[in-house]
Parts: sequence; C-alpha cells; structure tokens
Amino acid sequence: HIPVVLLTAKSRDEDKIKGYDTGADLYMEKPFNPEVLHSAVNSILAKLERQKHQVVQTAGTAETPSADEMAPLDRKFLTRLYAYINENIGNSELNVNLLGRELGFSRTNFYRKIKALTGVTPNDLLRVCRLNRAAQLLLTREYTIGEISDMTGFGTQSHFSNLFKRQFGVTPRDYLLNHTSNPADSTSTENPPVADNFPPTPFT
Repeated sequence: HIPVVLLTAKSRDEDKIKGYDTGADLYMEKPFNPEVLHSAVNSILAKLERQKHQVVQTAGTAETPSADEMAPLDRKFLTRLYAYINENIGNSELNVNLLGRELGFSRTNFYRKIKALTGVTPNDLLRVCRLNRAAQLLLTREYTIGEISDMTGFGTQSHFSNLFKRQFGVTPRDYLLNHTSNPADSTSTENPPVADNFPPTPFT
C-alpha cells in the first residue's frame, strides 16, 4: 500500500468524504502548514511499519492486523495467501513461484506486493509462516521435533532447527521448555496456550 495524501483547495465535507472513500490516507486543505504535513506523513509511515512488523510476527497464524490497521483488499490477499500456505505447508516443494501463480500474480508483482505489505521477501515470509506453524505444533507436545520438521515442509531436522533458532533465538527444544509451566516435566500432557506474540523476525 502506497500512502496517498490529498493536498487540495476543496474544503467541503462532501469533498473530504469522497477523498477518503477513494482511498486517501490524509486529506489536507490549502493553505497548509508544512510542519503539520511532515508530522502527518511521518505518522502514516510509522503506522505502516508497525503493520508490517505485526504481519510478519503473525504470518500464517489466525492472528492478523485488525480491520482499522489494514486495507480490506490487503487483508483479503493475506487471508488467501495464508490459507494456501497452510493447506500445503507440508510440501517442501512449495515456493514463491507456485504461490504467485495461485494468487494470480506474476513473479515480479508478487514480490512487490509481499515486500510492500511486510517489508520482507516472499521467500522469507514463507519461511516465517512455516516456523510460526512449527512453534504452534511444538506447544501441543503431540509430535517430535523431527515430525514437526516434516509437517512444516523443512528438508531436514538440522536445517529446521537452525532456521528456528534464527527466528526465535532458541532451539525448538528450548522453545518448548521455555513455554512449559514446569520445565522439569516436559512430558506433561496439559497443553499450554499457543504463544500470541513471536519475537521480531531477523529477516530484514
């Protein structure tokens, strides 16, 4: 999403409504104070950066930015993207070319779309989706680390563990122990809640 700022001499309420209805992020009447414009633009850009960070943190999970934080078309796009990824997450051959075709984008346009929404590349976003799903599966304590590696489409357990540590700062085993109410008893059958907030991704 590219922020749209309307600088106009039109001051009627109906003009403002039309401007916002057509997608403007800011409607400012002339004459305007340059400092106010500068501050407003910085606020819009900061909001977009927060949105990108949240999108990456929650990639592939049920938690997505609220309706007032993301344009409806962008939310719809991410919903479709995550649905397809989750349906095929165990497929190690799943790649950005396949994702782009499934959503009706050329490789270039798909890259631009993902980069604009998240600040990361499509490859990085797919990787984060797999890792976020792996973290959720770990907390169920129903599968081994090797099984989760296969279920989320990673080639080998060692490759999975290395990427997991890059994303979360700890190994899969330590992540599970850190989220167990009684670390001394990691075999407990009581499932802890899935983590709501993931650490920021290192892929920038």
